[in-house]
Amino acid sequence: MASELHVDAIKHSGGTSALTIDSSGRILTPARPSFRAKLSGSATTVSSGNDIVFDDVTTSTHGCHNIGGHYSTSNGKFTAPIAGVYFFSFSVYRNNAADAEVNMFLGSQAVGVAREKSDGASYDTMNLTTTLKLSASDEVKIRCIDGTIYIDTNVHSFSGFLLG
Repeated sequence: MASELHVDAIKHSGGTSALTIDSSGRILTPARPSFRAKLSGSATTVSSGNDIVFDDVTTSTHGCHNIGGHYSTSNGKFTAPIAGVYFFSFSVYRNNAADAEVNMFLGSQAVGVAREKSDGASYDTMNLTTTLKLSASDEVKIRCIDGTIYIDTNVHSFSGFLLG
C-alpha cells in the first residue's frame, strides 16, 4: 500500500520555510543558496594574475540575486554554506588579439579552465559551466590566468547554486 503526504509547505522548527508546493505540484525551495552577479559600473578589463570580481547582486533587470548572501561582492568568492553538489557558470570576453585563460578555483586548486586562442580579433566569448562537490566553507572564485579579460556590464556574469 502506498503512502501519501498531503502538505503545502515544509518548514524548519524555527519557522523558516524550506519547501512549498503549489496546486499544480510545482516545488519551490526559497532558501536554496544561489547567486548571479554582474558588474555594477562601466565595463572593465582584468589582467593576468587577478581575481575577477562581479560586484552587483541587486540589479533585478539582469536577474541578479544573492540568496543566503554566500557570494561576496567585495572579493568575488562564493562560500558554500553546506556540503553538497553546486552548479557554477561564468562568461567574459577575451580583451584583445592575444591568447587568454580564465580558471575557476576551489580554494587554491584550479578546477576548470576557459581558454581562447587569438584569431586576430578582440572580444571572443569565454565561458565555463561546471558542477563541483563542495564541503561547507569551501570557496569558489574565478581568476584571469593569462592575457586580458574584458567584462561588459550588461552581458557577463558569474552565477552558482546548490543542486543538492
